[in-house]
Amino acid sequence: MAKATRRRFSFVDLAHPQVWHKLVEYTEVTIAFAKLITDFNNQWAKICLVASSQLHQLVIDFRRKTESEIRVKCHLGGMMYDLWESLLLESEIESQSLKKVASVMEKEICGQLTNCITNQTLQLKLNKEHRRDLDEILEKSHEYVQELQEDYSKIFNTQGVTSDFDLAHNEYIFELAGVNSLYSKYQYNILPDLLQGMEQSQLETIDAICQNIQLMASVLQQHIKSMAKATRRRFSFVDLAHPQHDLLKSHRPSISCNTDNEQDAHKRSSKNIKGLWRDACRALKTSTTGSGSSDNENLSVS
Repeated sequence: MAKATRRRFSFVDLAHPQVWHKLVEYTEVTIAFAKLITDFNNQWAKICLVASSQLHQLVIDFRRKTESEIRVKCHLGGMMYDLWESLLLESEIESQSLKKVASVMEKEICGQLTNCITNQTLQLKLNKEHRRDLDEILEKSHEYVQELQEDYSKIFNTQGVTSDFDLAHNEYIFELAGVNSLYSKYQYNILPDLLQGMEQSQLETIDAICQNIQLMASVLQQHIKSMAKATRRRFSFVDLAHPQHDLLKSHRPSISCNTDNEQDAHKRSSKNIKGLWRDACRALKTSTTGSGSSDNENLSVS
């Protein structure tokens, strides 16, 4: 129960001026760090855009070279050219993926960080102005009270206890009570609230930085996963390739066609030879049977 009700230790508990300066310094460093991350993200997005454009142009150039230098001379096909076209397509997909990464970094991450930096810089400026105004008010109040004390002291030294002295002394006591009340209010209410607002602003800045770094890492991780998946797909496709199979898949009349024709011709010639042998055997049997019957007839006549 005690743990549940225990309040987190905060800058509100430390109203010392040194705490204020430390918090301001830490906020300024955090904003500078956010600017550094934003600059890194911007440069990364620019690199991705340039790489995407260059890769896209590279695919266009080499696809044109393939048509003008290779296919126009001899329109060959097969696994080799399928792999080449697959590589060009994957490169084009990679170009689009890089462009998407750059777009996400530029619009989402950079935009959020820039807004966060702008808001926190403005908030820090306002907090500094509020603190400076409060310090000036307290300083002026103390100066005024000091002047009143000097005035009633002079009256006492020159006139003694008179009505003017009583008025000056009462005014001094009244202003002193007001200044002490203001200082107490400032020390125990205004300054802690100001520190608490700065602390909350600082926590929001840190949270925004962490979220955007995680988003950046997620975008890059997704990009790397897609690249790895495409690479594995290409390698599995390459493993299935076979040089002889590639050669036999040519669009021109190839060795496989000639081999098939020779095999068909061999089968047809074999069938023809077998048919000739069968015809010859039938003729031989017929002639043998005919000669045997004529000999029997001759014997019976004689």
